[in-house]
Amino acid sequence: MCMKKFFISFVSLLFLSIASWGDDVATVDGIKYKLNGSNATVTYPNDSKPNDGNNRSSYTGDITIPATITVDEVTYNVTAIGEYAFRSANITSLTLPEGLVTIDYKAIHKTGISQLTIPNSVTTLGQESLSENSNLTTITLGSHIADNKLASWAFWRSSGAYDVYMICDTKAELSHNETFDDTHASTIHVYPSVYAQYKKDTNWNIYNIVADLPKDYTYAELQDIIASNENILNNEVGTDPGYYVASSTTALNNAVNNAKSLTPEASSSDIFTAIRNMCEAVISLECNPLPEGYYYIENVYDGKFMCSYPKPEPENSGILNKDFNQDLKFYFKLIKDGDDWLIQGNDPDHMYFGDPNSAYTNYPTVRVENTYKQKITAVGAGKFKIQYNDGSNLSKPYSNNGSWVTFNTFNEGSADEARMYWRFRNAEILSKTDVANKVATAVGNGETHLDLSGYLLENDVDASDMLASGTNLLVKVASTSGITGQNIVNDGVCANLALTDKEPFGYDEDITATYATYSRNVTNKFGTICLPFAVSSDENVQYYTLNKVENSTLYLTTAATVEAGVPAVFEMKNGTMLTAIASDATVKGSVVNGDGTLKLIGTFAGETITTNLSNSYYISSDKFRQATNSITVNPFRAYFTTTSNEVKAFDLSTEDNETAINNVQSSISNVQSIFDANGMKLQSLRKGLNIVKKNDGNVQKIMVK
Repeated sequence: MCMKKFFISFVSLLFLSIASWGDDVATVDGIKYKLNGSNATVTYPNDSKPNDGNNRSSYTGDITIPATITVDEVTYNVTAIGEYAFRSANITSLTLPEGLVTIDYKAIHKTGISQLTIPNSVTTLGQESLSENSNLTTITLGSHIADNKLASWAFWRSSGAYDVYMICDTKAELSHNETFDDTHASTIHVYPSVYAQYKKDTNWNIYNIVADLPKDYTYAELQDIIASNENILNNEVGTDPGYYVASSTTALNNAVNNAKSLTPEASSSDIFTAIRNMCEAVISLECNPLPEGYYYIENVYDGKFMCSYPKPEPENSGILNKDFNQDLKFYFKLIKDGDDWLIQGNDPDHMYFGDPNSAYTNYPTVRVENTYKQKITAVGAGKFKIQYNDGSNLSKPYSNNGSWVTFNTFNEGSADEARMYWRFRNAEILSKTDVANKVATAVGNGETHLDLSGYLLENDVDASDMLASGTNLLVKVASTSGITGQNIVNDGVCANLALTDKEPFGYDEDITATYATYSRNVTNKFGTICLPFAVSSDENVQYYTLNKVENSTLYLTTAATVEAGVPAVFEMKNGTMLTAIASDATVKGSVVNGDGTLKLIGTFAGETITTNLSNSYYISSDKFRQATNSITVNPFRAYFTTTSNEVKAFDLSTEDNETAINNVQSSISNVQSIFDANGMKLQSLRKGLNIVKKNDGNVQKIMVK
């Protein structure tokens, strides 16, 4: 008897143990479940898997799945809708519980449901899990649906559109762009704060993405979104590839400013609208493309150039990029090849890492062969990920010593992820034709200087390619170009500044000229001058500054030297060619005009006087004459202004007075004889009182000071 009882107890225990190791099955309220541990999975009620034929899942009508079921006084959590559970079932509605985690392969496939809410707890949708439900029009996906990528064809059907409501704060990942309808007519409703993420995702943006999903954003959340968009405007707008084009930021600027005008008392509706407007405006931003051309690369991580070989600084896992500048060795050419790129070094076949003069120099030999193609992927804000297009050697261009140099592939989301992101900096290299075209354009636009210092120049470009004959165009080049020559500015120095008279001149800074020349053919004795470098009087030319005016005479003061950019009057002592030469001279980029009621106003570029004509005087035939109509002052000349506007013309008087006397003498007509105050006859005018008897018998008294 005892043996029998013992045997029955043993068999019962053995049965229970076996059941606990595998899945048990139970039907509760007409729904069949597989039981495993403390969890339950909805399964199909049929004896065999349902299919598209007559063997349909036999569930019908309106179905509600509970969060838990109780079997033999044991409570189980319903965590999954299993494979084929409702495949081809004649059900009209389906309510799913919170606590559900997974919906498996073809679990709700070809049913009659018209709307479906996926609970917040669901994280996993299997392949075709909710596909081909032809009556389904409205889908609501819960807050954790973005925890895992949606499997292939999760909601697929050939025609008909859905309204999909994404109740989640992060973008869900799709396996491909056939997740919903074949016609891509579905409308995806999302929160404004994730709108841009959906619009930029190629698997999502084929559908109609709208940022109309209501949410009660707080004022603090508004400030966070304002800050993130200001960060875009302040740090992600530029001219390099991947950065936003400045001209496309108008809408975002306006939206940010409107959002900033809201106060903490703003309504939730106003806050929502402000956030929506900002997030939608981000989509209007245009990125600069990554075209073929010359570049250098800069690592995003802590401003360092990271590579796995060599490792002179283990704590940095690479070489600092401090030497990435205008040095040609650090630039390379990108060549587009289908969806991938070929990287060709500029030296001529290498791309350098580190300092070429240090012991840590290393470079990959970059060959233009399909074997060495790179995959370059934009990851935002001017950042790119470079990967070697071969699964076995990701991001590894071939190095000069025969080993691989790794650009690095760190796990996304890891602390080191930023190490594998790179910025491409433009490094346009100009050919001889390019330079000639830029020079011609600058001259045609009337520009006086051309900045080519931000460009690299091909090896056969020289100074002669930059000359604009007959003009004073200055061309600025990078110091590393090694180019010097006439009107070429290299590192703030122009080796040979040759100025052409009457042609405009000007520069955006002061420079030094190793040698500077200027010449002018002079037809009158007196003239005005304004040169960008200092000039000195000599036996051929005397320079003057203005002193004073009395009556109709302008008195001049001799100047041994006239400083750079300062206007002056000159007198030719010998010859008719004015020549100015200077060595190691400071060259002013603009004119230095003085103050006062009596002053010379010089010009390098030329000037037309149209206002205050009665106060403005230009030199002509050795007199300063009042401007009555608009006049043009040629480059390197000057005019003078004074408040004595009743005088029509000023005679010039130098410090020896000879000029003033001669000018007065020449202005007197019909002279018979000249006498001093004592009645002594004179040959010409002298200082003091002069009595002039004319041929018509009239007598004129003239005082010469």
